[in-house]
Amino acid sequence: MSIILKLIGEVTTALRLLDAKSFTRWLSGLFICLPLVLSKRSLGPVDDYLGSDFSIRHCGRTLELREASFGVVREIIGRECYIKGSELSASKCVVDLGGKCGVFTLFALLHAPLARVYVVEAQPALVASLRANLARNGFLDRAEIETALIGEPHDNWSREFHQNYPNVPQCDLDLLMSRVGVCDFLKCDIEGAEFHAITPKTRWLSRTRRLCLEYHGNPASAMPLKDNLQLLGYSVTRRDHGSLGYLDASKIY
Repeated sequence: MSIILKLIGEVTTALRLLDAKSFTRWLSGLFICLPLVLSKRSLGPVDDYLGSDFSIRHCGRTLELREASFGVVREIIGRECYIKGSELSASKCVVDLGGKCGVFTLFALLHAPLARVYVVEAQPALVASLRANLARNGFLDRAEIETALIGEPHDNWSREFHQNYPNVPQCDLDLLMSRVGVCDFLKCDIEGAEFHAITPKTRWLSRTRRLCLEYHGNPASAMPLKDNLQLLGYSVTRRDHGSLGYLDASKIY
């Protein structure tokens, strides 16, 4: 029964977010892929059926997304996994570390009409998609985008990336945040580099009021990060989510 209730919830979320044409295609995919969905306990096959080009409705706007994943949209916009949109409304400065194709950047720009968003993304193809998604929806002028890798190459993926894209620089987080000034909210999804970027000696977070960090690994692996954020003056809450999780941190004044 729980899987049926979950499916009903997912269909409701898709109906709320997708425009009519995209929802019809997504729902067709659900019926076609249902045996695979039930066996994998994942909506990944349905999202693949929908494809990477679709339109969503949010905040009274229709947004056209290209080279995107509806699974990511469900998490960031549907479930508000990083922050509730209403809590961004007064923000004037938002930082998006690991911008991917721009879903969270668009979410922040929609909910924080006075904000400027500073985005860092390493993969040139994703940066191109990010720029295009912001441009086609009329938000490019409110974002500053940097193509850079955060942290030293630390695993097979980042080492291979560095070999394939030697001209992509490492992001100087101290320099970035000194240019940003006071950051109202920072979203961090940097694929494991968070364990190297946040230490007890970290300075670049000194003027960040609130952040949400996606960590990779089991809950125990998040404890050093949580401890480091607490040493840096944050109140921290952990939320587990399958093979990853989130640390919500607010500066203690």
